[in-house]
Amino acid sequence: VSSFVWFLVVEPLIGVRFDHFADYLPGAVIDRLTGHQVSAEDATEATQFSFGLWTAGLLAAAYALGAAVLGAASAVWRDIS
Repeated sequence: VSSFVWFLVVEPLIGVRFDHFADYLPGAVIDRLTGHQVSAEDATEATQFSFGLWTAGLLAAAYALGAAVLGAASAVWRDIS
């Protein structure tokens, strides 16, 4: 549920407020890697990304590593022995 809330609510709100930062959010990075456009409006125009595929791959790996570290830390913290 939290990922749906992030991608459908939080990320667009951050993108509206901080337009220059929106390209580096997880949704935009995934869009760059997969080549999907966000809306029908973007489909008519050539989407210009501010970084290449290698940078998008590294950013996606960093987001995945960060989520894994937070998940592992949460699991260890909640573990009751």
